[in-house]
Amino acid sequence: MKRILFFLFLVFGGFCLNTYAQVETVSSRSGYMLYYPSMERGKIKKGERLIVLQRLDNGNFIVIYHDREALVDISFLKVNEGVYRLIRTKELMQEQDKELQAYEDSVRNAYRLRLREEGLQKIAEKNLAYEGTILKQTAITPIRDKAYETKDTFEKDEKVQVFYLSEEHKLAGVFNDRLYGYVNIEDVEIEEERDVKVLLSIPEEDRNNYADYVVEQQKQKMETVIQAQMDEMLRNSLKQMYKNGFPILLVDCYPTNINMVGHVDIYLEYINLSGKAIRSVTVTGYLNDEDGKTVANEISPHNKNVSCRDFNEVKPYGKSIRTCTELSFYNSSAKSFVITGVRIQYRDGSSAVMSAAKCKEMMNISQKYTPEEKRFYKERWL
Repeated sequence: MKRILFFLFLVFGGFCLNTYAQVETVSSRSGYMLYYPSMERGKIKKGERLIVLQRLDNGNFIVIYHDREALVDISFLKVNEGVYRLIRTKELMQEQDKELQAYEDSVRNAYRLRLREEGLQKIAEKNLAYEGTILKQTAITPIRDKAYETKDTFEKDEKVQVFYLSEEHKLAGVFNDRLYGYVNIEDVEIEEERDVKVLLSIPEEDRNNYADYVVEQQKQKMETVIQAQMDEMLRNSLKQMYKNGFPILLVDCYPTNINMVGHVDIYLEYINLSGKAIRSVTVTGYLNDEDGKTVANEISPHNKNVSCRDFNEVKPYGKSIRTCTELSFYNSSAKSFVITGVRIQYRDGSSAVMSAAKCKEMMNISQKYTPEEKRFYKERWL
């Protein structure tokens, strides 16, 4: 007898719970609906009894109509107190979700701001560096400052101070009493996860300026013999480029000073990679618009080729900067300069030329400079 009563209690209790979750109303108009889940089209008549089961995210309702589940729009329902509560409950939940999301965002932003302020404060105090460990034997990379590349490497499990992180360039700036430089970000482990967040939260400009400061400080601490070793490595690298067929290292070239009538100047910046002094360099090429299409001279003879000659004498491994202002080329659409040929006259009477293919390879090298490499060649190379 007890088992029978318990069974009836479960059945009745389940039925009451299910009935309590449902809302009864009537249809407010006649029209068409969709039976669910078959999506078969059916008719609904005004004034007939409906049981509303739930409201969907798209605003439709699942109802029971003539013992079948169907999808109807709110316009088919007579909104009584039960339906109103069902609608309002959904809206309140959405409003609460938005409020909760806004609160979570504000907390997250406040945390990021606190991390950034902490990093900037440490930069102001000149003591932004966190304990780290090199995970494997890793060579210092020359990405930021090519003049300070070294043959030495950090050893596995070697302790370092981490002063810079860049997810974009995959670099970590590190130093200890023996070495300094930039390694792959995956090859160093910072002891505290929060310290990683501080380093990454610092604005890029402040981060880079501080990195330059640390590099300069570490450079001054290095022994003269190590500095000489790094200078030798850079020079050997440039000598190898010369052997590979590059008499000059292109730093930058582009159209400049385009005036209101479309007159174009060409800016040219390069380094002499040979062991001989240069007397003159003649560069030929053509100009492209912002879409990469070649533009022609708008005055006669409407040619597309441009020639720029530099008479600066450039010592071995010296740099020349020249703006060719004497060009008779007019086209205000010019946005880039493509070098197709280079001819070099040396002071000893010899000469060198670069083919179009070699010029293209040289320009590709120049275009792939990181911001740090370009800044080094433009601002720090004497």
